[in-house]
Amino acid sequence: MNENVIEGKAAWTAVLTVSPDDLAQLEQTDLPRWRRWHEEGVDALGQQVRTGNTAVEPDFLRLLERLGNRLLLDDPDAFVALAKGMADVPIQTRAGQQLLRYFGGVALGLQDRYEAALAVFDALLAEAGLDEVVYGRALNSRALYCRITGRLQEAITGYRQSLAVWQRLGNRLREGLAWLNLGIVAYQLQQYDEGEIDLNQALQCFTETGSGQWAAAAQSGLGLIYRDRGQWAAAMACFAAVVARRRADGARDSLGRVLVNISEAHLMQGHLEEAVATAQEGLAYLETKVYAMNAHLAVGLARQVAGELAAARADFEAALALAQAIGRQDMLAEAHLRLGDVLRRLGDDEAALTQFRAGANVIEATRAPLRDEGVKISLLGRWQQVYEALVLHCLEMGRATEAFAWAERARARAFVEAVGGMVEPETKMDDLPDIPPDTAVLSYFTTGVLDRELPWLQQLPSDSAVREHLLPPARTVLFFLTAAGLTAHVCPLNPNDLVWRSPRLEDRNRFLDTAVCRALYDLLLPAPVLAGAQRVLIAPHGPLHEVPFAALRDGAGRPLSWPGNPLLTMIPSVTFWRQHQRRPTIVPNRLCLAVGYDGTGHSLRHTETEARFIAITTGGDVWIGAQPKAALLAEQGGEYRWLHVACHGRFDPQSPLDSYLETGAGERLTARQVLAWRLPVELVTLSACQTGVSQVQRGDEPMGLVRAFLAAGARAVLVSQWAVADWPTFLLMRRFYQELMVGTETTAALHMAQGWLQSVTPVELQSIASELPGGAEEATNWLAGKEEGARLFAHPRFWAAFVVVG
Repeated sequence: MNENVIEGKAAWTAVLTVSPDDLAQLEQTDLPRWRRWHEEGVDALGQQVRTGNTAVEPDFLRLLERLGNRLLLDDPDAFVALAKGMADVPIQTRAGQQLLRYFGGVALGLQDRYEAALAVFDALLAEAGLDEVVYGRALNSRALYCRITGRLQEAITGYRQSLAVWQRLGNRLREGLAWLNLGIVAYQLQQYDEGEIDLNQALQCFTETGSGQWAAAAQSGLGLIYRDRGQWAAAMACFAAVVARRRADGARDSLGRVLVNISEAHLMQGHLEEAVATAQEGLAYLETKVYAMNAHLAVGLARQVAGELAAARADFEAALALAQAIGRQDMLAEAHLRLGDVLRRLGDDEAALTQFRAGANVIEATRAPLRDEGVKISLLGRWQQVYEALVLHCLEMGRATEAFAWAERARARAFVEAVGGMVEPETKMDDLPDIPPDTAVLSYFTTGVLDRELPWLQQLPSDSAVREHLLPPARTVLFFLTAAGLTAHVCPLNPNDLVWRSPRLEDRNRFLDTAVCRALYDLLLPAPVLAGAQRVLIAPHGPLHEVPFAALRDGAGRPLSWPGNPLLTMIPSVTFWRQHQRRPTIVPNRLCLAVGYDGTGHSLRHTETEARFIAITTGGDVWIGAQPKAALLAEQGGEYRWLHVACHGRFDPQSPLDSYLETGAGERLTARQVLAWRLPVELVTLSACQTGVSQVQRGDEPMGLVRAFLAAGARAVLVSQWAVADWPTFLLMRRFYQELMVGTETTAALHMAQGWLQSVTPVELQSIASELPGGAEEATNWLAGKEEGARLFAHPRFWAAFVVVG
């Protein structure tokens, strides 16, 4: 900028006449002068407007908006003073009045008066003829304070609406701010891939518009994602760049925030002294309370790991007091968790229990208004440690019933609500479900599973002090319920030993080993649990979802599915089972629909034969061949009592709701499609590979075809947990439907079919094969080299994959 232009009595007037490029250059090279001139100009022009000079109003508003935007990032206290000082300027234009009101709302938020700020934004957004720029900014700011106060669904909706406004107006800077905020929410929900995409979008927008201060904010967000992934070098490089920018700009509050982030990174790596020193430096710079609690938490954790429990308690109490004072719901649960944990270590069990309960209740209150299933799952997964700590602490205090109730609230909540329409869990702290006299319920709950924790925590050595303080102990808890009551038992099994190694969630060879099945029987099924039970309901949790319970072997070498043993049914949770039992029974118009497709490019030879046989056996209808079937299934499937689908199936580990059944040539029926159906059938049988495989997300939410069909209305689903050869599958399904047709109940029919398949002899197989198309050739292949008395399908890989869920 030409110095001759800006010297003189009223130097600030230069900001009204110079080119935008010169003004941007001054902001980059001499920010103090840029700010001084804008402050002088706002004061001078504001006074002129107050005295009736309306001609300068456009210049006043232009300088006010520019200055406010800068202060909002660099100097929140100065922004509050600016908004208060200019609130009485008698602006004539409606857009100008709306801008002043908007600034007033932002100032309230910066003073931690969140509800008052939200009221201002709500009033603005309800106003007819609202200026589009103010509209977009109000949406964004309202979303920000919704996020801070724990209203995540509203926050995400607001950010997306704001993004649409800026994209429509072509405002790349404001578009970048919307992407930035969406990335921060994704980070908080631990959706790191999505967050990284959003933040890089923001960084691109800021780079294009030359907004270095906001680019630094995007870099800070990326640093958090890299940090939580354990990518320390990338994280610290981002943070270092942000620190340099904030120091150069003199942006104290923003500098304090990134120093707290760096402190947390030091803590994660076990650098305790650096963590405390950096957090305390950050506290000295912070001008707003909203992030000061993060600093207190970081200092407290470092001191706790160092063994300074009393000092850590004081830090956590300070963080909790701040969170409660300003209504920061998004961090309140963590403050309760940390304070509860240090009180437990200090031996004050009752006080610790109070804090753990308070943390869980914050989560319950936060998720109550949510409707988006993905947000529900992410939120509950994010705070799973709160429930784990609470369950374990209740057990340590001898409160087994309460421990069970909290365990139920921590598992498959979104699934329960999707199936039963239940907003809040019905399990009370002193309430147990009514269990039939012949039934035993085995409800497992795992804690300290590294596979569902943050990547950086997984990288720590097993003897790391940081890991011991930040991760609940690894436990496998069994809640055993009968008509007589509840018993809690801690199984002598580290759940981390069960985490599957296969990227496709299929590690059956390891679990089907005879010695492993025998060992797991003793570890997971203590002696009394099966005594006298005719029916066993099993609710797995975490890695136990992949255990083939039907194949577990007792001391005599007999599997659980052996004739005479109790009938097995898998349930997502006891709460789900209770709710599911209350669903009204719908009498169908027709008995059975069998759908089959051999497919193309697969080794399937008997799926269409299987469908025909089942239709004949049941007197039902059959749809086979290459023609599309999905639309008709959606329309007519609910008219049947039983729906049987035999085809190729595939589980998608990257996107579980895109797991599919190949029901026709080029037709893939996905779990996502089925979720939209109404299918009130008694039983859906999915005779296909991997139909029972689900990706169990944090919060123990199973995602896949099972979830889809149960949510669509099916009372029970018969599925396979791994790929099974189609000939033994056909034989098992043949026997299963024969049992159903003589009145055998679903679970008992599967139990008898599995027992039969285990013991079928070559002679019996040849007799059956002679009656079936292609059967003679299959029998010849399977019987080659086998002795007359051989049990061809005794190995559990042929029958243990099939389970009834419901």
